[in-house]
Amino acid sequence: MADGIDITLTADAGALPVVESALETFVEENELPPRTGYTLALIVEELVTNIVKYGYAGADAGPLKLTVKLDDGRVVGTLVDAGAPFDPTAMAAPDVEAEMEERRIGGLGVHLVRTMSEDFTYRRDDGHNVVSFRLPVA
Repeated sequence: MADGIDITLTADAGALPVVESALETFVEENELPPRTGYTLALIVEELVTNIVKYGYAGADAGPLKLTVKLDDGRVVGTLVDAGAPFDPTAMAAPDVEAEMEERRIGGLGVHLVRTMSEDFTYRRDDGHNVVSFRLPVA
């Protein structure tokens, strides 16, 4: 059984397939329910995509560290990058009731991560963005 995921990659286009493969292996080896696996993949892929697309904007791609583990009936994940400071927990929730043409572009992915996670936190630590989440195994 996989104890967890602990990988460090370059935050570029090649990161997502590696992350997806690691997540699939983690879900299969830990026999997580399909719903948990789907939610985990959605959360991590959204966060990784944001780091790849925006975290190192205007600079060479830097490191991206992903850890995922099981802890007391929960999946716990952390992503760390050295990109520009960005606190996704401080983003205003999008108006999902507004008409499509009136909606502000962006922010829906972070909103989904926030609502799908049991706990979603951010901190800036020694020049690094540290985003963590928890979700129940259900």
